[in-house]
Amino acid sequence: MTKRKVLIVGDSHVYAIKAAADAIAGHTGEFEFVALRLSTEKNSTKIGDIDLPDLLIAAADLRGDDALVTTLRGNEYNIMGLMRHPRPFDIMIPGFADLPEDTYEELIPYATAYSFMFGNLKRGHGRQLCRIAKASAAPMFCLSAPAPKEDEAHILGGADTYFRKAGIADIGVSPAPLRLKLWELQDRALAKFCSEARVTLLSNPPGTRDAGGYLDRAYYAGDATHANAAYGALVLDQIAAMLTN
Repeated sequence: MTKRKVLIVGDSHVYAIKAAADAIAGHTGEFEFVALRLSTEKNSTKIGDIDLPDLLIAAADLRGDDALVTTLRGNEYNIMGLMRHPRPFDIMIPGFADLPEDTYEELIPYATAYSFMFGNLKRGHGRQLCRIAKASAAPMFCLSAPAPKEDEAHILGGADTYFRKAGIADIGVSPAPLRLKLWELQDRALAKFCSEARVTLLSNPPGTRDAGGYLDRAYYAGDATHANAAYGALVLDQIAAMLTN
């Protein structure tokens, strides 16, 4: 029997899924999971597995019972707020407690913050998402980024080149509740965009977030922002369950 192909493509968050897929290669039941990093330039070096034109061709080759999954631009919220801002701020989000007033100078209304996040998404990730979706007859899914890590010491110890060059060691990390709010903004904006683009959004796998809403330590990768292969394995289970229901 020909296996159903699940093509998973993304930016850096795809590595956790790729590691999980490689670990179970040949033992995936009715599915063939292929996880690829979309090519980009980092630190003046080209990295990745597939360029966008080749991805569009691969997407067009998928059958209607296959699946296309993306995990693109998941670190937008970290770029906006992993590091403490020169003018510390908080965001008003219904259902989320505000920071103590002495920890920020600017309180940003929810509508303003959401509009900014959605606009960034639509101009960047959204255009890519729509091009990929239009290229394929297979159903398309988009993965939420893993929830943020609460542990500031872990973040400082694992910050990548982008944040180290920006001075995170001296500037410090934003308060964890603010980072969680930024993640929530990104996820809400992504949900709205996916709904408009007729793409199914898959939230974080059940059990991967702790009681506070942060990524559970069992799923930390060694760096500041990514999840590990154990998390990736749960994502594969989540995709398989979605496709068999």
